Amino acid sequence: MKGDNLSMKLFFITWGMIFIAALMDVYGAYVVKARINEIEPVKYESFITVLKYLLELSKSPLVLFGAFLILTAPIPYALALSRMELSTAYPVIVGITALLLIPVAIFFLGESISWYKVIGIIIIIIGLYFIHK
Repeated sequence: MKGDNLSMKLFFITWGMIFIAALMDVYGAYVVKARINEIEPVKYESFITVLKYLLELSKSPLVLFGAFLILTAPIPYALALSRMELSTAYPVIVGITALLLIPVAIFFLGESISWYKVIGIIIIIIGLYFIHK
């Protein structure tokens, strides 16, 4: 009984790390994209122009926090990898990230939804089911 509780606890911690990594990635991407939407799109005229754009983007503390989350999201993912197969963990984190990011982009960034996206979401859910089996 005690071993079963430990196994279940490790299971939830491992999958929790995957979910935390996905949430960090999604929130980071969201805040960066929200700021990008407030300023004009980058112009690839020169290296200096791109650097100036990045400097302007980095003036936002929220963008810096978002970048920090994106850069540190691999840490909980790596912890999960210590107890999961890569061939399971990687498709799962990519799928979960997509499933979380699409509604955020639609509802908070005003991005469009199409039948192709809906079908894609359904395919991701089916794929996650089969990968986990």
